[in-house]
Amino acid sequence: MPDRIIFGMQESVAELAKTMLGVEISPKKNWLEACHIEADASAIIGFSGALQGNLRLAGIENSVIKLAETLLGEPRDTLDEDIQDAFCELANMITGGVQRRIETNIGHIFITPPVFISGKGHRVTGEHGYQCVSQLFDLDDAMFFVEVRYKQML
Repeated sequence: MPDRIIFGMQESVAELAKTMLGVEISPKKNWLEACHIEADASAIIGFSGALQGNLRLAGIENSVIKLAETLLGEPRDTLDEDIQDAFCELANMITGGVQRRIETNIGHIFITPPVFISGKGHRVTGEHGYQCVSQLFDLDDAMFFVEVRYKQML
C-alpha cells in the first residue's frame, strides 16, 4: 500500500504540473513512516471510507506562494486569501488524483473540503496507529511535500 500511495502522489503531481500549471515539478526524496514534517503552510484534506486519514500539501512560505501563484498566473508575496484558496485547490486536485489511483484496488474513498493552516514551523499530528508516507517535490528550487497519513479499513 505505501508504494501505491507514493506512486499516486507522484503521478497526481506530475499530471497537475503538466495539465493545469504548465510547469515541470520533479519528485525528490520520499519517506515511508515519515510524518510530522515542519512547514509554514499546509492544506489538509481528510479521507474516509475504505481509507481513513488525510493528505497534507505543505511547505515553507516562499515555496507555498510560488506553487499557488503558478496556478493563479500572477506573482504574489504573501499568504493572502487568494494564495490560500489556490493552495487548497491544488491540494484538492492532488487528493483527487491519489483517490482515483488507489480506490480501484481498495474501495471507495470519500474526501473532505480542504483546510488551510499556517504558522512558521508548524507540525501536524494525528491519531496513533496510522501509517504515513511523504514525498518531496521541487518546482524551480521551491521545495514542497505531500504527506498521506492513512489506515486501510477493509
